[in-house]
Amino acid sequence: MPRDFFEIDGSKQCEIMVALLQRFADSGAPMLEELSEKEGRTPQAVWDDICTSSGIDPCKVPDFVLPKRRSPGVD
Repeated sequence: MPRDFFEIDGSKQCEIMVALLQRFADSGAPMLEELSEKEGRTPQAVWDDICTSSGIDPCKVPDFVLPKRRSPGVD
């Protein structure tokens, strides 16, 4: 099981987030879920790729990167 994002050194966390922002800018997708849909992969698979391309072992996607799911009919 991948380790938690917050177990990674702060400078490496920043590298991952910069790489994620670059992917958003390159793709035009404003969120990880939309980026993963464009790429036809799961959010975790895209996140793993971002970690790996940053030279970091994959970790779990932190909750703050994924939107909160709402139940249907709840505002």
